[in-house]
Amino acid sequence: MGRSDLATQPKRKMPLLVGTLVLLLLTVGWLGYSAVTQVAELTENLYNHPFAVSTAVLRIQRDVLGMHRAIKEIVLAESIDEINRQQQFLTETEANVLSDFKLVQERFLGDPKLVQSAMRNFEEWRPIREEVIRLALAGRKQDALLLAQVSGNQRVATIEGSIAAVRDFARNKAQTFREDAKQKRDHTLLYLSLALGIAS
Repeated sequence: MGRSDLATQPKRKMPLLVGTLVLLLLTVGWLGYSAVTQVAELTENLYNHPFAVSTAVLRIQRDVLGMHRAIKEIVLAESIDEINRQQQFLTETEANVLSDFKLVQERFLGDPKLVQSAMRNFEEWRPIREEVIRLALAGRKQDALLLAQVSGNQRVATIEGSIAAVRDFARNKAQTFREDAKQKRDHTLLYLSLALGIAS
């Protein structure tokens, strides 16, 4: 083998080395991009599903308690104006609760029967509320108060229990999404550091 052959041998290996390096960089870059995309998707899922459900459930719980207080205030009201004001509050708040239930129903990732049960419990509360108001308007405050305290308290506790099951599932699902996102983020950082290390 002559000296000219020895001199050209490293030159032949150069394109192969560059090609391998480029391929490696592209692969690592693709893996990094894929991991970033997965993190973004998991984050979007977290906010569009479990987080949205948990937030809506908290609003439902707050509004149910507000409605329960309003019913008691109707029983204790001294004027028709006060009763009408509380009735208006009940109507508006019930519409908000039903709207939040719709959101939960659309985005809940668990058993839909859990949401249906909670909605049914809420809807079955309406006749009790209406009867309390009727008794209060008829001047039968003791009967109205008894109904509000016994049947009303029981119904609110049932609503709380059924909506808590939805809330707990959403929180657990959110925790799973967060853990997956953290794992994907760690992978992304690893791939990017490898890419930067190779590039340098």
